[in-house]
Amino acid sequence: MNKKYIIFDFNGTILNDVDLGLKLINQFLLEQNKPTLDMDRYRHIFGFPIRDYYIRAGLDLNMDRFEDLAIVYNDRYMRESLSCKLYPDVYDLLCELRDMGHYLICLSSSEINNLTFQLKYYKIYSFFNKVLGTSNVEGGSKVMIGYSFIKENNIDPKDIICVGDSLHDIEVADLIGCKGVLFSGGHQHEDFFKGHDVIDKLSDIKKYL
Repeated sequence: MNKKYIIFDFNGTILNDVDLGLKLINQFLLEQNKPTLDMDRYRHIFGFPIRDYYIRAGLDLNMDRFEDLAIVYNDRYMRESLSCKLYPDVYDLLCELRDMGHYLICLSSSEINNLTFQLKYYKIYSFFNKVLGTSNVEGGSKVMIGYSFIKENNIDPKDIICVGDSLHDIEVADLIGCKGVLFSGGHQHEDFFKGHDVIDKLSDIKKYL
């Protein structure tokens, strides 16, 4: 087993909440009387930091403070996200990887209590040996959270693979010094993934292990 540790992003990688992401940003745009986005445009402008993504979407952060939008977004998201579905192969894949002896980590820019609630709601919390999230609802960087965990636990980067749906996940992998693989079906369009390893369904991650 070459890659004992597998770091999974959550939103857009495990949970298919892409349609909801588009719906919520369009609600903000309508409330500011701004043009809305279609799915293709959404996936081409999505990214981190979330503040910059909001600006690219056309939101006026002088009209509504980013911090206030983040709170409203989280309230709406947590209420509606429970209607989203896991990607089709997620449950069986996590079960298989656990049984194979992999150490599974969920690393997300979501606030840790919200993340934990969602993982438990979807009955996949027990698959993860470690769950890592942020301290607020502003969708901040998870790079240092992942890096600190790896360093504090003296994990060899060559034993790790990181999988997610945005270039932010590659930032995590690059700082850790581990393998990064991108999932094409999430929030960020695969046009941005050139030069990186890409999978079209999550179970394809097995070929990199």
